[in-house]
Amino acid sequence: MHRTKEFAIHTLSIFAYSLRYVSRIVVRYSALALLLCLVLPMGQPAQVAAENRATSATIHSTARAAPRVLLVDDDGDNPDVRSRVAQPLNALGVNYDVWDTLVNAEPNAATLANYAMVIWIGGHYGSPALATEPALAAFLQGGGCLFLSSQELYYNNNITLFMQQYLGVAAVIGDVGHAAVRGTGVVFGGLGPLTLDPTQISPQYSPSDSDVVTPTLASELAFYSDKGNSGVFHDGGRYRSVYLGFSFEAISTVTGRQSVLQRAASWCDALPLVFTTAAPPSAILGQPYSHHFTATGVPKPSFSLAGGTLPPGITLSADGVLSGVPTRRGTFSGIVVSASNGVNPNATQNFTLIVARDGRVFVPMARR
Repeated sequence: MHRTKEFAIHTLSIFAYSLRYVSRIVVRYSALALLLCLVLPMGQPAQVAAENRATSATIHSTARAAPRVLLVDDDGDNPDVRSRVAQPLNALGVNYDVWDTLVNAEPNAATLANYAMVIWIGGHYGSPALATEPALAAFLQGGGCLFLSSQELYYNNNITLFMQQYLGVAAVIGDVGHAAVRGTGVVFGGLGPLTLDPTQISPQYSPSDSDVVTPTLASELAFYSDKGNSGVFHDGGRYRSVYLGFSFEAISTVTGRQSVLQRAASWCDALPLVFTTAAPPSAILGQPYSHHFTATGVPKPSFSLAGGTLPPGITLSADGVLSGVPTRRGTFSGIVVSASNGVNPNATQNFTLIVARDGRVFVPMARR
């Protein structure tokens, strides 16, 4: 009986020791497992999320720098009008992402904050929801620029504080049916007439749904037609916005849509300043000379000499005219002309200007 009791006590001691040993192993390896979880796989969930986001929301792009423009496709594929916006953007060389509201919820403030410009295309029936207006307001307050085309924004949301304060819309008359629009003001002045033909997109696309919009005192008229005002633009100082009461995609020609987007993207600082003229031709000694530099950009850029020396008798005006009567022949190299508008980074053009004696350019031959 005594031995049996000792044996039981001994067995219990071994069991307790084993249990303590196993507990130490479990604790040790649990700690190791936790450490491995913290160190090794942290990047994986973020990577998967990024891949999912890329496939579902960010559809377009090229391998260039991170896009500054987000195209929000809010047409609901009823009908699908994305190509009528993508085509001119591609022609302009704009690097952009696409957010399709048919696949995802409307973009939130965090998503919008990644971009300098948001192009929101409502198509036939689409427009930002009332619940999205705070996100758009936050995007604009953060220094963003919004280009919004929606002929049903007023019908869907009525006049809101967002429309008044951030889009610069004081009042709307619905469903007037603009047939053609003309641009006006510092951003879109000189454009048009641009024919609106939504039946190019779909026979069911109603041409009578576009609206008359009245700008607030703080905003300016962007487009008008014989039916009335059709678009406004608003410079809020910290932010900028363009609102079209007609369907942008209904502009009948690609060149027309491209010209509107080019003006808007330049004004929104989404396009860099680029010289659009070739280097100046040679001049002739003692004869009048003129060459006009041009560059993209809104506001219209001014030009200045940023490097080198012009030939005597030749000057450069702020509006880009290189003119005068050269008084000395020779080759003047290292000339740099700069274009600036206070919005975009400056653009420069480097060139050599040759002043010939009689129109023939002398090129010295190398000695044999």
